[in-house]
Amino acid sequence: MDDFKNLPIEELLDMLATYTSNFTQMRRSGGTKEEYDKCKMLITLLTAEIASRKRPEDETNRHL
Repeated sequence: MDDFKNLPIEELLDMLATYTSNFTQMRRSGGTKEEYDKCKMLITLLTAEIASRKRPEDETNRHL
């Protein structure tokens, strides 16, 4: 989702925490299939955007 590309990483992490909490709550107490699917999709998109922002230096330094 292109909307996430303009957000700072801190905001993405906050959103991921919020949606993860909502998802967990829905798993416990129920929710509609649409709410569940939307939440799951947003968690996937947020996770992908956060992962795409990893600096290449992080990968290089990990092997040292």
